[in-house]
Amino acid sequence: MLSLISNSPWSLYAIPAAVVLAYVPHVFKSEAIKKAVGKYNNLAPRNQMAFLEEKVKEGKLQKDVVERIKRMDACHSNALETIHIFNLAVLAGNFAGLDPQFMNAAAGYYLLSRIVYIAIYINQSNRVAAASRTLVWTSGIVTSMVILVRAANAVASK
Repeated sequence: MLSLISNSPWSLYAIPAAVVLAYVPHVFKSEAIKKAVGKYNNLAPRNQMAFLEEKVKEGKLQKDVVERIKRMDACHSNALETIHIFNLAVLAGNFAGLDPQFMNAAAGYYLLSRIVYIAIYINQSNRVAAASRTLVWTSGIVTSMVILVRAANAVASK
């Protein structure tokens, strides 16, 4: 039976999985914009937020809808800002020869933390949810840093 916590370097597959997860909020955002205003402006996609804000001012769109879309956009940006740390950690850990079971478990945990982070960020509506989001984000970053430190220690001890 195939186990994700095996001696195979499954953690390397977490890199493309993390890239896909980084774009999930962007896809959600695009679909939410289409639903809210009937179209997504692919000619000027970076102007979408200003366009949505204008629709709120005109009374044609509810502010909470725009706030949720903004969270989707911020969630996507956050993933792009942090994914390089995870990707580097996975590569460093594998090339340093860290235990594949540790690497697979850590990579799996990171991916799970990103899924939870996305769900909380998009749907948060209060300070408790926001604090939970920060805690989940921190756990993902700490996981990447632990891998990096262990990889550095492994290389330094050779």
